[in-house]
Amino acid sequence: MTKAVLNPRQTRAAILAGIFGHGLFVLGWYGFAAILALGLFALLSLIVGKAFGSLLGGSSVGDLARDFFAQFTAFFLIFAIVVAVIGLVLLLLGFIVSRAILKGGGVRRPTAVTWGSFGIAAGADTLMFFVYIAISNGLKHVGGSVAGLTPLVVFACSILLGVGIWLLVTWISRGEAVEPVEAPLTTPLLPPPPPGS
Repeated sequence: MTKAVLNPRQTRAAILAGIFGHGLFVLGWYGFAAILALGLFALLSLIVGKAFGSLLGGSSVGDLARDFFAQFTAFFLIFAIVVAVIGLVLLLLGFIVSRAILKGGGVRRPTAVTWGSFGIAAGADTLMFFVYIAISNGLKHVGGSVAGLTPLVVFACSILLGVGIWLLVTWISRGEAVEPVEAPLTTPLLPPPPPGS
């Protein structure tokens, strides 16, 4: 069996889903990465605060250090919860938008295509995060007005990555080509002869 070919409507839907679905996904995904970093930072600040408190004993400086790091930790935990909720909402919106665009474009199995695209994007965006940092550092060394291009470069790379992933998964999920069914050959029915002939 041969595979089906994506029609222009399906291709356009995959491109739009890659732009908008991936755009929302990447914001939510990096939000969760920020939560992980903030969580580790909050845990570290709590450990440092307890260490300061125990090193300085029951002195007022020790109590002050312990209170400061406890408040610092509480602030970052609250901030992490807010970022987590926003990230989850963005991921959910990205899923809904991607599925709706793909379904509207007549793409086969739009839910599976969205899940597959999200899975690939999670790994690709994690790797690209470090590429974006390298790009940012490289442009800073160039200096001048070029350094301000970092957000534009990241934005363009994110769009290209999303379009590529969604097109790939849509193409993989396109299914088998429908073979044309040939009508059986039948002899045409002749009208009955007139009576008396």
